[in-house]
Amino acid sequence: MIGYEFEHQLNDTLTLRQNARYATIKQKYRYLVYSTSAANSSVLSRRAQHEQRQTDEFGIDNQLEAQFASGQVAHTVIGGVDYKTSKDKQYLGRAGGSQYDIDWRSPSYGVNVDESAFSPATNEQQNLDQTGVYVQDQLSWRNWELLVSGRYDW
Repeated sequence: MIGYEFEHQLNDTLTLRQNARYATIKQKYRYLVYSTSAANSSVLSRRAQHEQRQTDEFGIDNQLEAQFASGQVAHTVIGGVDYKTSKDKQYLGRAGGSQYDIDWRSPSYGVNVDESAFSPATNEQQNLDQTGVYVQDQLSWRNWELLVSGRYDW
């Protein structure tokens, strides 16, 4: 993951901020799962599974903050635009066969899994793009605080 935060006070009232981040996550799993067993059998049927997943994300947020007063009411107003994109690729492969079965009465461990025998159960990619605009006003008067906000995404 890599990112940055930038802040610049333009004057006594306005502050400009920008934050950005990029991340990539890679996951790999290999395991055996129980599938079926005949009634009154000591043999458990299993299958081998292999999962791979990669997620790439990028996000950026631009905002402007204003601090000012209107009469006796102090305002802290924040408005901004943010953007996020994400790509998620997922693969699940399965292989079955009696070579993965195990007798629970006398188990034998150390099964070698032949990954060339895997067939895809899932192989998909999902993309997400999201842009949002938001505004927030924190109003302060004596011991009272009121927060009003709104957001719209597409």
